[in-house]
Amino acid sequence: MASKTSAIRTSLYRLILLALSAACTTSALAQYTMHNPIKGDTNGIINVEPEFSLGIQVGTASVTGLSAQYMGFKGGALSFGMGMAFGAFTAQSDYLVFFNTSFQRRDLSKRLKFNQDRGQMLLYTGGGLVIGDGLALHAPLGVQYTMVADPISYFAEIGATLGPILGNQKERLHLAAALGIRVLL
Repeated sequence: MASKTSAIRTSLYRLILLALSAACTTSALAQYTMHNPIKGDTNGIINVEPEFSLGIQVGTASVTGLSAQYMGFKGGALSFGMGMAFGAFTAQSDYLVFFNTSFQRRDLSKRLKFNQDRGQMLLYTGGGLVIGDGLALHAPLGVQYTMVADPISYFAEIGATLGPILGNQKERLHLAAALGIRVLL
């Protein structure tokens, strides 16, 4: 009975976090479009050079909550997640390396950040840490797509998490999936 109550409580926390994240993302999108209109003839591509995105992600055995990404860091990107996972508040950070669909590495340290790959499916992999009920290693493998004319990026990933390394539970390998949407800021 106690585990069923705990599962219901965890689901309720995830729904609350998802609703708050959706409200924040909608607000950020409204603010962004008011202060960053499309300038001139851009052939459908927004004429700003965003480096940062903020949004929400929903995961199975992975973080469900806020998601952020900073493009152009050391030729790749830093990805962050914060929310609920494994029934506890969890923070996740990964360094990502991107590839096009021909498996050629994309160097994101160039000037155009998100804009250089709008309308293209990008594959990514990387590694990082998860801090929750202990410290765990995380290795994502995913795909990301940034809209051509809208400041929106979608992603889907599967990831392997080994841990907790430093914690009270036995080390295990967890496989998880996540879907998300971010607004370019």
